[in-house]
Amino acid sequence: MKIKNITKIFLEEFIYGGHLLSLGGAGIVWSVIILLDVSFSWQILLISYLIPQIIYTYNHFKESKEDILTNPERADYLQKKIRKFPYIISFYLLILFLVISFFANINIFFFVFLLVIGGLLYTVYFKKLTEKLLCFKNIYVSLFWALIISVPFLYYSLSFNSFFVLFFFFVFLRWIVNSIFFDIKDIKDDKGKKLKTLPAIIGKKKTLQFLHIVNFISFAPIFIGAYFKILPFFSLSLIIFYFYSYWYLMTTKEVEDKKIRLLSYIMVDGEYIFWPIVLIISKILI
Repeated sequence: MKIKNITKIFLEEFIYGGHLLSLGGAGIVWSVIILLDVSFSWQILLISYLIPQIIYTYNHFKESKEDILTNPERADYLQKKIRKFPYIISFYLLILFLVISFFANINIFFFVFLLVIGGLLYTVYFKKLTEKLLCFKNIYVSLFWALIISVPFLYYSLSFNSFFVLFFFFVFLRWIVNSIFFDIKDIKDDKGKKLKTLPAIIGKKKTLQFLHIVNFISFAPIFIGAYFKILPFFSLSLIIFYFYSYWYLMTTKEVEDKKIRLLSYIMVDGEYIFWPIVLIISKILI
């Protein structure tokens, strides 16, 4: 097999298989570890990767037929692997169970169990509520990602203090930008299904204007934390991601759906793996 073909297979699996997105979970948790200045643990990074990987793998496979119009690249890739789906999910669940059993405590076990069940129930049941409640999906998904920062707190038996509250809201608001941006590429399909996503209700232009505002205010928790010394001063380096999001929000104005999908899969999903890198560099330099 040629190197070009191997590279293509790897990239398709990495992006459409959800690994880039799930590594974002590890990136968010690693950022918390850096900011708290506690010992590094590969176990909780693996747990933080596997939680979203299980949930999104289940969601993407279950909805691959429905996604053929709005996410054709991902849907086409997943349909080729549909027979392997039960084995893939079982493998991820087994690894997660083994890691928690050998390296974590009972609090982690119950938290992860509830988080995974809550994520799976979204696909099975809760997504239907998007037909009735405006932005329900965005709030639900953003809460899931914000809650993932609980993993290091439970692992190290730390108190859920003002640091937790501030960083929780920071992650929540960053994911509001992420999840609503993803809905832009689905405007036509969501309107047809009568889903109450923000882009389907107010349109692409006004949605982008709204996301610019949320992008700006999402860094308020970081400013507050650094000012009151709840977060270390170098946490302010995360503000660079305001410009990161500003760029893809501006770029989206005039591009076609395929380009928006690429931005969503790579730029938007890829943001969180850069958080710990930026924090480590800034911690060394400051």
